[in-house]
Amino acid sequence: MRIHPLHEHHDVVKSKEQRAAWADLRTTRSNPPGAAAASPVRRSTYAAALQQAEELFEAGSSAGAASAPLSLFYGLSQAGRAIAAAAPVLTGPDWQLSGHGIKAQQLDGKLSDIRVFAVPKEPASSFVRLSTLLGSPVWTGTDAIGFAQVWNAVPGLAGHPIALAREARPPLLATPNSPLDGHPLVGAWISGIPALLADSGRTASDFRTFMSGYPTADGYTYVNDGDGYPDYQMDEGGTTVGVQMYWEAGERHPVPEQVRVARINQVVKPYSYGEFYLYPQLIAGQPPLHPLMAWWTVLYTLSMLARYHPAAWTAAIDVDKSAAATALEHVLTEAAATIPALVLQVLREVA
Repeated sequence: MRIHPLHEHHDVVKSKEQRAAWADLRTTRSNPPGAAAASPVRRSTYAAALQQAEELFEAGSSAGAASAPLSLFYGLSQAGRAIAAAAPVLTGPDWQLSGHGIKAQQLDGKLSDIRVFAVPKEPASSFVRLSTLLGSPVWTGTDAIGFAQVWNAVPGLAGHPIALAREARPPLLATPNSPLDGHPLVGAWISGIPALLADSGRTASDFRTFMSGYPTADGYTYVNDGDGYPDYQMDEGGTTVGVQMYWEAGERHPVPEQVRVARINQVVKPYSYGEFYLYPQLIAGQPPLHPLMAWWTVLYTLSMLARYHPAAWTAAIDVDKSAAATALEHVLTEAAATIPALVLQVLREVA
């Protein structure tokens, strides 16, 4: 079996958007955002960590799939150090990260058997501190969740599943749009909903049950077809549907722009390259994973598998024998393409 480099196997060449994201990140190093500008130590850490992140991502993009997870995960880990250095809310020594703060179990079994959890007793660790900073959940081994569930919660990965995750809900692409005339509402076109919900025999109750897995969407109304059913429209490709949805943003119309933006930002969250998503809840009673921390979980798990179980990892990426191989190739190329812009978005968010 030949293991192709990622860029050869998928004709992966840095897109204009990727190059722009790294260029924007490099530009911040001479004029760091947030707290990274106020302290020489934080400033130097910020610049050095971003330099290492870029070099590691470059190495991961050009490496074969056998070793790419190692470079990509540690590239993300170094980017996390830059994010912490830039965050003004992390005062004193709290911006300095130590340890991983995340664990993966059952790495010696099937990909679908792997379960992941955080280590809250390590508050200075990268995963725990950044999760807390970004309002992302930190869950223990008691609530360990399936790796396949986290995988499916990352935009761009649900269409390439490594295993069928029971009751998995994908991220839903959200396109914020103009408020409804005469009403104090904000709206967004929500697409990526499984088309089976629009099948005959399905009810509005089925839609509400499905949407209950997206807690930030609570309080929604939707455009109906006149009979109370969601007015589904088929997405391009024909496997998913979309619905126009609205949320109350105040008591009077028109809604002030600042209030409108604040309300829609409570519902949908930014991703890379200007996209917005509704994210599914993975842990009962907890908010959805921030997309950066969902990526962190995926790459950490793959890096631990490649590092400590190299034979199993090599078998998993063997396209001649492994049904998961093409999905694993996809996640590596998607990480290299998407995460730089996501890091840039998070830096703006925290700084």
